[in-house]
Amino acid sequence: MVKPKYKGRSTINRSAASTNPDRVQGAGGQNMRDRGTIRRLNMYRQKERRNSRGKVIKPLQYQSTVASGTVARVEPNIKWFGNTRVIKQASLQKFQEEMD
Repeated sequence: MVKPKYKGRSTINRSAASTNPDRVQGAGGQNMRDRGTIRRLNMYRQKERRNSRGKVIKPLQYQSTVASGTVARVEPNIKWFGNTRVIKQASLQKFQEEMD
């Protein structure tokens, strides 16, 4: 007689925990977290994988590393730097004297 194949676990989790995106709507009703919010919060809760020496083997999804020797640079964007002003030292001293 042939042994039946293992079907595996169902992909839908039946628990009613607040961290379960597949939970049934209970007493919370419409005021419950949606699937995207639960997945995002669970992603924040994860930890990176480290070896026995403490070196990070696999970083988190939302963390990236810059290779050593590269220069981190902010791209010039008029939205960020458009409203900055430079004033001369003489103009600043003149303004301070007028304020006194």
